[in-house]
Amino acid sequence: KASDILKNIKYEDSETLKIYSEAKSLINNEDYEEAIDKLMEIQEFGDSKEQIKFAEYNLAIQYFKNRKYEEAKQLFNSLNDYEDSKQYLEEIAAYKAQLEAEKAELEAAATELTGETLEQGGPVK
Repeated sequence: KASDILKNIKYEDSETLKIYSEAKSLINNEDYEEAIDKLMEIQEFGDSKEQIKFAEYNLAIQYFKNRKYEEAKQLFNSLNDYEDSKQYLEEIAAYKAQLEAEKAELEAAATELTGETLEQGGPVK
């Protein structure tokens, strides 16, 4: 029985179980950063390493949805082939390329209209 197992657990193990339980609760509440911090304390316990990947993946998705593309990219890169991380990396790269193209168009239009570049903030010499 689970209750028999719990009676035989040492204090350190009960602390580990408490941390693990807190981390799982944080994941359920989508507080992935805090969950990752907790799970890092007990990486060798049970499926903690898999739970860390799960939380990192979901945190990366949160970053992506909130347009924090650099943070998302770093996490997706660290996750390698986990779930559809590579697809998200491709979307981030495409979005960044689109932004760069739009920026170049805006700079060209600003230069044409004002004789000033956006970066220089003054007349084109």
